[in-house]
Amino acid sequence: LISLHDYNEDFVINKISKYQYNSKIGLVSDAGSPLISDPGFKLVKDFIKKDIMITSIPGPSSLITALQISGLPINKFSFYGFAPKHKKERNDILKKTSTNELTSVFFISGKNLNGLLKDIVELFDKREICVCKELTKLNETVFRGTATSIYEKITNNNLNLKGEFVV
Repeated sequence: LISLHDYNEDFVINKISKYQYNSKIGLVSDAGSPLISDPGFKLVKDFIKKDIMITSIPGPSSLITALQISGLPINKFSFYGFAPKHKKERNDILKKTSTNELTSVFFISGKNLNGLLKDIVELFDKREICVCKELTKLNETVFRGTATSIYEKITNNNLNLKGEFVV
């Protein structure tokens, strides 16, 4: 097993390249599904270029799980990865979501969740949203409702905002 991170991806590519003949390599994530807001894209592109067989062994994906239990339409959706930390960049993306009919999905860290929710309330106070935390784990939490009602629930109940959320 070789750990792959953003900071060591080039090193790992060079290390693994010795296995290019008669080998099968599996890309496994310890949490979630490989490459969904995680490193590995450069590795996959390198292996494709070298004609090395690579496969993926997916784990549960919070993106798909959140969509499935959101109560929102999921026949078409846009995934934006991690929402920007800065308000102006977040608002630029949020405004783009208002012009399409797709369900929009973001990852967000707990420390940035209130900022994102506040921005959504300011732009679309009555928009139906879903906020998910710790999906498929013991402390799974799901909030569904208008942006305003969810923002109020989360900010008024002093919830533990550690970890990552799907909105």
